[in-house]
Amino acid sequence: MENSPRLVVLDAATFGDAALEPFEQWPCAIYPLSPSESVAGRLLGHAAAVINKVVLDEAILRDPAAKDLKLIAVAATGTDNVDLDAARSLGIGVCNVPGYATQSVAQFTMALILELASHAGGYVKLVREDAWERSPVFTLLDYSCVELTTKTLGIIGYGNIGKAVASMARGLG
Repeated sequence: MENSPRLVVLDAATFGDAALEPFEQWPCAIYPLSPSESVAGRLLGHAAAVINKVVLDEAILRDPAAKDLKLIAVAATGTDNVDLDAARSLGIGVCNVPGYATQSVAQFTMALILELASHAGGYVKLVREDAWERSPVFTLLDYSCVELTTKTLGIIGYGNIGKAVASMARGLG
């Protein structure tokens, strides 16, 4: 294992409750967070870096400490925190996780749609303030409620998340 490519995880604290034990089958270093001034140094001697929020710009990728880097794995859907042109010119592969969080993001989208339609959060606040009990008609009519039955949902972008939102919306209809 001594000659195996080394792996570095630069911001493990951003992975939530993801299990990191599988990484331990390879020689690796796992950092909870990596301040920008420490990133280049932490790449030293590593062939692969797993990141989420850490920025790997051209200056970091061209730093002599990153000379062994062959792969950047972004533990998210995007790659906007990596200078893709610099990585390409240096022969560093970049990959991401396109299906990451699809269901949870779609579910949160549905929650926001329902919040906009029913104002549940506003009503929760009023109930906590005892507004219901103080109402002379013992009801709250502070927010209008939009019935979704007759509405059409427009989805801009029909990738993994857009398709999951559409599927959830069909399931509610």
